[in-house]
Amino acid sequence: MLAWTLFALVALGLFYVLAGYPMLLAFEAKFFPKPIRRQQAHRETVTAIIAVRNGERWLANKLDSLLRQEYPQELLEIIVVSDGSTDRTEDIVRAYAERGVKLLVVPHGGKPAALNAAVPNAHGELLLLTDVRQILQPDCLARLVAVMADPAIGVVSGDL
Repeated sequence: MLAWTLFALVALGLFYVLAGYPMLLAFEAKFFPKPIRRQQAHRETVTAIIAVRNGERWLANKLDSLLRQEYPQELLEIIVVSDGSTDRTEDIVRAYAERGVKLLVVPHGGKPAALNAAVPNAHGELLLLTDVRQILQPDCLARLVAVMADPAIGVVSGDL
């Protein structure tokens, strides 16, 4: 009997973690929404961090999309972390140095290690962690920062 009770408690706990809690959050979001106070004019300094390994195929387009943001360029810092790249990734970033793009070279250790290396070098009040393959819409950064005007918000994510 004790084994059955213990099994049932563990099964219920697993169900709650895997399905119950997400269903509870969905229910709360649908029936008890908390409005977000966006302020389109809200501005903070932002450091965009791109951790990349052998991303020469996408990197120029990504950097161009960041530099075309409808956001004050003086408030935007861009750091590209080369995670042991063996292609032209680092050369491409160096070509953007005059436009303020910074290169950080680290030995290959994976994306989490590359991000951890970049964060201490970031000067922005907010961090934008973005992958090299996705091109950002020109209003992306302004829309994300506008949500951060709400003091109840701690993190924002875009839709892919």
